[in-house]
Amino acid sequence: MIGEKRPIWKNAAVPRDSFVKLCCNRVVTITTEETTMSLSSHIEELRKKHQNLSAAVESAQRSPAIDASEISRLKKQKLMVKEEITRLTTH
Repeated sequence: MIGEKRPIWKNAAVPRDSFVKLCCNRVVTITTEETTMSLSSHIEELRKKHQNLSAAVESAQRSPAIDASEISRLKKQKLMVKEEITRLTTH
């Protein structure tokens, strides 16, 4: 129909091993390989963060100046990161 506005993504030809993301009114094709690479690097960053939080908890537990609420906050953060790692790796 003349004057009909169709979304850009409806006209896009996309390879079978990729998906389309609409970004700023442009179609961006992301392959499965790129998604896997970014996911694995994200998981690696989460593992580093978990390790840093673990060290911070241990250090805080040895320090008499750190109160229990701060240690509890660090432990909760560590647990949230661990749960995120688990969620992403069991997918």
